[in-house]
Amino acid sequence: MFRKDGHRYPPGTDGSKTDVYCKIMTITPEIAKEMLSFNTKRNRTLKKNFINSTAAAIKRGAWVINSNGIGFDTHHNLTDGQNRLNAIILAGQPVRSIVAYNLPPRAFVTTDNGTKRSYADIANICGYDYSKFIGAATNLLYRYTQGSFRHTAMPTNDQVESLLSNCPGLAHSAKVAAQVIHVLPPSIGTFCHYIFSEKDAVDADLFYEGLRSGAGLPVNDPILALRNKMFQNKGSVAKLQQHYIIAITIKAWNAWRNNKKLQVLRWTPKTGESFPRPI
Repeated sequence: MFRKDGHRYPPGTDGSKTDVYCKIMTITPEIAKEMLSFNTKRNRTLKKNFINSTAAAIKRGAWVINSNGIGFDTHHNLTDGQNRLNAIILAGQPVRSIVAYNLPPRAFVTTDNGTKRSYADIANICGYDYSKFIGAATNLLYRYTQGSFRHTAMPTNDQVESLLSNCPGLAHSAKVAAQVIHVLPPSIGTFCHYIFSEKDAVDADLFYEGLRSGAGLPVNDPILALRNKMFQNKGSVAKLQQHYIIAITIKAWNAWRNNKKLQVLRWTPKTGESFPRPI
């Protein structure tokens, strides 16, 4: 919709209000399309199963208005409800819904949008490419800073958003990690490259280039030992656990940085060996 000032606003906008306000609207497929046109910020990936199931519920008359609604921030960006709006379009039928306006721009962090936001969703909304890599790596980074890789140490979405704001280097780390997914899982590859870059960015890139190609690596090179260990793991029935892979990756990095020869790569916490930290 357009106003006298020539600016375009989301359907239902009350230009006289400056604080957060809500209203109940009947959203037709046409209005849903118009609302989606305000999805100008990078929102999360569409959840096709949710859209299909919601559209089916609308078609069979099972849709009931609830507290989950549509949201627009103070800049008129759609922050919540993209899946619901797509379901209305797919169903081809109008539904009643709560619509909120003038939400804080950061409201997307604590919004469910019908399904729980994943860490990849947060990374995507924050404008990162390789959002799946970065979302998972941010989870690892948070747990690493808390001193535990146990799942009980999982970060909240606002903590993930804070980490993403404070760790822009994750973007480069994810791009580099994408080149070694044949060696390291992308989440681990991104996380480890980032913490290595904190020590020496040039060395981190060189280390990963060795992992990527394996070309010219001598027999006792720690990078080759890590490559061999991970290729062996791919063919093994009993897979190495995530925290173990992180530990041996850090050990390989430390040995490489110290110009130490290494053929066998292992981490033995049962013998009292502490979790390694990059040097």
